[in-house]
Amino acid sequence: MKFFILLLRVGAMLCAASFAGCASVPTGRTGDVTPLFHDALFKPPAEPIDSRAIFTVDASMRRFLSEEIVPQIRREDPRQALLDALNGKLLIDYDSEMTRTASQTFAAREGNCLSLVIMTAALASQLDMRVTYQEVYDFDTWSRDASFDILSQHVNLVLGPRPPSDSLFPCDASPMIVDFLSPRQMANAVSRPIPEQTVVAMYMNNRAAEVMVGGDVDRAYWFARAALQADPGFANAANT
Repeated sequence: MKFFILLLRVGAMLCAASFAGCASVPTGRTGDVTPLFHDALFKPPAEPIDSRAIFTVDASMRRFLSEEIVPQIRREDPRQALLDALNGKLLIDYDSEMTRTASQTFAAREGNCLSLVIMTAALASQLDMRVTYQEVYDFDTWSRDASFDILSQHVNLVLGPRPPSDSLFPCDASPMIVDFLSPRQMANAVSRPIPEQTVVAMYMNNRAAEVMVGGDVDRAYWFARAALQADPGFANAANT
């Protein structure tokens, strides 16, 4: 099967972070995670933690789509038009410091692999593209920061063809992968599809890890809590 891979400017693999250690992890995606919550021990967040903001498409993103993508989609596969624009116009740089929402990644022109996945999925959804999220194995890395051991894992995105439309260009049925890694690195990669709720949990868990490393344990708790609310079976968040 033929694959198209978007290679962005910097190859790297730090993405979904979680803390190493032991925790009582719920079994199954419908497990009761409320015994892990101890809200009274932590200061309420100054701002609500809203998962809806993760995939929000703002005015600048909509303008990018209307100016750079829409004029092309009657002449070529819309997915290729999006990938060309991402690679030629946005030039997203790799940044491991903070996991960003779609609009934050678009504005900053940088993010980690999860940020890239979130931004691309948000743009693709505006074009009615089928999106498949993937966890990619064998790219796990360990690091140590502020006395925490951090496990980083890898995710990417596969764009499927849009439903039939009045486009003059027939969509290629081959999957198109959006990833920071090179085709050579991805050649023998093993992956599995994951639902969007897990991607939301990964984002929240990343933010929990990032702010905890920065010393804000209270805020980290609320992010980790939101991760488990998004996907009760996401063991990394239970561990955090």
